[in-house]
Amino acid sequence: MAILPESRSNERLIRTFYDARAREDLAVVREMLDEDVIWREPDVGNEHTGDLHGADTVLGMIQEALRLTNGTFTLRVTKLGHKPRYTDVL
Repeated sequence: MAILPESRSNERLIRTFYDARAREDLAVVREMLDEDVIWREPDVGNEHTGDLHGADTVLGMIQEALRLTNGTFTLRVTKLGHKPRYTDVL
């Protein structure tokens, strides 16, 4: 088994996460979220944006986006920015 550099390992995890999200496989999405995750969404003035704390809060944001868009909301990873403690996903 090859050992991947941390940035490549993170990229694989992130892409797996967004693939599960695109399939609406929320069980896999929830399983992949750390209990203490801090998720940053652009602040557009509603309760599901800004800094979201905890796996259940993040999952709730995803479920709300799906509900508000009748399941048509999707995200596509176009760029990853690796930092020492986190990864930006664009």
